[in-house]
Amino acid sequence: MDLGLNNFNYTDQDWSEFAGMPSLTYLDMSTQGDNLYHSEFPEFISQCRNLTFLSLSQNNLNGQILPSIGQLKELQYLDLSYKFLNSSIPSELGLCTNLTHLSLASNQLNGELPLSLSNLNNLVELGLANNQFSGTIPNNIGLILGLQRIDLSMNLLEGKIPSSVGQLRELQYLDLSSNSLNSSIPSELVLCTNLTYLYLSSNKLNGELPLSLSNLNNLVELGLANNRFSGTIPDNIGLISGLQHIDLSMNLLEGEIPLSIGQLRELQYLNLSYNSLNSSIPSELGLCTNPNHLSLASNQLNGELPLSLSNLNNLVKLGLDSNLFTGQILPSLVSNWTKME
Repeated sequence: MDLGLNNFNYTDQDWSEFAGMPSLTYLDMSTQGDNLYHSEFPEFISQCRNLTFLSLSQNNLNGQILPSIGQLKELQYLDLSYKFLNSSIPSELGLCTNLTHLSLASNQLNGELPLSLSNLNNLVELGLANNQFSGTIPNNIGLILGLQRIDLSMNLLEGKIPSSVGQLRELQYLDLSSNSLNSSIPSELVLCTNLTYLYLSSNKLNGELPLSLSNLNNLVELGLANNRFSGTIPDNIGLISGLQHIDLSMNLLEGEIPLSIGQLRELQYLNLSYNSLNSSIPSELGLCTNPNHLSLASNQLNGELPLSLSNLNNLVKLGLDSNLFTGQILPSLVSNWTKME
């Protein structure tokens, strides 16, 4: 039996009036707009033992996730996002071993991520962003071999990116941004060759960018901004030919802008600002004719602006300020920049 009560007004509902429905398999009580309600987690849900789909997203549900959630052994899809839940994740959630989709994003959940999450070995999507989780990312996360999407951004996580993440060969999306992670990038991460989106920005990550990043040849977006990465930008970054978005801004990178960047013909966004890069702009950058955003500001870049930049006729935003450029700004350089804002 399916039951959809989304966009229904549950204001101040007394859930004690509801009894468990053992034949119920699909329950959607998500709300939008003004159809919000204020109550704690409905206790009757734990008696709906055959539920496979449960969505209570986008409402004003508050309090804790009840440990009795672990009784829903058939559950495959659980969405409790965009609420005011303020407990830790009960370890009993690890009993729901059929879960493939788990979203608890945008709550006020806290405490450490329980080790029992690794029991969810059918999980494909894990969304815990925008909460107050602390402690470290469990090293046994690599046991959830089928994971394709992980979003732990905007929390209070610290310590290392676990090396076991390299076991997640199906992983396509990884967002650990806006935490306090303070390790280097583990070399094992490059074993996740299906990654298309990698976001590690706004942490305290350090060390050099590994040359082996070029193994991630399916990457479309790479976000490493606002960390403490040092050393040079790997020369072989041009081997990731499908890259469309690169943000390495606000780090401690030095040396040259690699010539191989000209191989990134799909590139639309490049931000290398606020580093210590001290080369000239390679003329090869002009081979990337798709960028609409280019920022190289606040480095120690020098020399003349190459005329090949005139090929960037899709540019909307350009930032070259706070460098050591010399020479003239020629009309032939800027005449193609008709979209510039």
